[in-house]
Amino acid sequence: MSHGSSWDPTHDFYPDRSIFVGNATHIECAPDDDYSEPAIVLAAGSAMGALLLFLMWLSSGLGEASTGERPLATNHFGQFFLIPPFFLAMGAVIGWRVIDCTLGCSSWAESAPSISFFTANVMFEGYVLLFIMLVLIAYIFFERVDEMARNRVKREAESGTSSYRYSSLSGEWLMRMGFALTTFTGIMPSLAGNCHMQPDHYYEYCYTEVMSSGPHTIGIAGGIFLTFCGYQLRAAGPIAAHVASGARNFSWQMAFLTLLMAEITFGLMLCYFITWGYFLTLAGPNTKKVDTCILHTTEDACTGADLPQLQQQWADQRAGGWRCRWDPNVDFYLYPCTKFNCDAGGRVTQNKYSVIFEYLGFLYWAIACAGMTQAIDVMDDTPAETKMKAFVKKQRGTAAKKRAGSITPAARGYTALSS
Repeated sequence: MSHGSSWDPTHDFYPDRSIFVGNATHIECAPDDDYSEPAIVLAAGSAMGALLLFLMWLSSGLGEASTGERPLATNHFGQFFLIPPFFLAMGAVIGWRVIDCTLGCSSWAESAPSISFFTANVMFEGYVLLFIMLVLIAYIFFERVDEMARNRVKREAESGTSSYRYSSLSGEWLMRMGFALTTFTGIMPSLAGNCHMQPDHYYEYCYTEVMSSGPHTIGIAGGIFLTFCGYQLRAAGPIAAHVASGARNFSWQMAFLTLLMAEITFGLMLCYFITWGYFLTLAGPNTKKVDTCILHTTEDACTGADLPQLQQQWADQRAGGWRCRWDPNVDFYLYPCTKFNCDAGGRVTQNKYSVIFEYLGFLYWAIACAGMTQAIDVMDDTPAETKMKAFVKKQRGTAAKKRAGSITPAARGYTALSS
C-alpha cells in the first residue's frame, strides 16, 4: 500500500491508522549554506528599512532644528520610537520558527502562508504581540494626526490664509480612517477550519474562509491605501503654499528630502505587498485545521484516530488523503507530527517568502507613515516661519519710516550741525 497518497475511493477509511506512523519528510539545508536565501531577504529588507528610518529621522531633525522648533538632540520622533521594538520582536519570531532551514517540515511555513495564520493558529502569544503592535501604531498615529491638525489650524490663524484647508482636512480624515480600518481588520484572526472537508451538500457556507478572504484581507489593503492617499492630500497643501512663496531655505530642503525618502519607502512597500500577494496566491486556500499537522501533539490526533469514523472517511478519501505523519523518534526541537511531503511544489519555501514579504510590507508602511508625518511637520513650520520673518521685517521697516517722518526739518538741520 502506497504511503505517498492514501486516497483510494474503494476504501471508506483506513481503520488501521498506524500506516500514518513514521515515514516523516525532512528537508535538509543546502550544503555549506550558513544562511538560507529567505533569511538573507528578511535581514536585507529589515536593514534597508532601518537605514531609511534613520535617514528620515536625521533629515527631519535637521529641518526642525533650523526652524527653531526643537534641537536635533531631542527626541523629535517622539512616540514613533515605541514601534520598532515590536517589529523587531515579530521579525525575531519569524526568523526563529518560520525561515530557519534546519526545521524542515517543522517550520511554521509548513502550514502558514501569512503572519495572521501562524499568530492565530500556531503561536497564540504572537497574536497578542500583533494585536498590541497594531493598536499601538494606530494610537500613536492618531495622536500625531491630531497634533498635525491643531498646528495647521494655528498656522492658518496666524497667517490669515486657508487656501488648502479642505485638501488638508480631507487628508487628515483619510489617514484616521485608514489607520482605524487597518487595525480593526488586521486583528481579525485568520483561523483555520475544516471547511468543505465533507461533501458540499452538507453545507456550503464557511465562516472562517469568508472572514479570511473578505474583511481581513480587503480591509487591511483598503486601510493602507487610505493612509497613503491621506498623506498625499495632507502634504499637498504645505507644498503648494511653499512653492507659491518661492522661498528656498534649509528647513524646506530637509523637509523635501524627508518627503522624498518617505515616498520611496511607500514605493518599496507597494513592491513588497505585490510580491506577498504573488506568493500568497501560490499558497492557495488556507490549510485545514486537521491538516495543520504541527498542532497535533499525540499520535492519535496526528493519525486521525481520535476522529469519528465518518470524519476519517471524508479525510481519507480526499485527493492526497490523510496528510499528517507521526514520527516517534523526533527530537525536542522538531514537531513529532508533520505533513507528509510538506514541501511538494516548493510550498514551504513559498510560504516563507509570503510571510517575509508581508512583514516587510507592514514594516515599510509604518516607516513611510512616520517619515511623511515628520516631513509634513517641518513643511507646516517652514512657510509660517518665512512669512513671520517677512511680516516682522515689514513692520520694522514701517516703524522706521514713521520715526523718520516724525522728525521736523529744523530738527534734522540741528542734528546735522551738531554732528
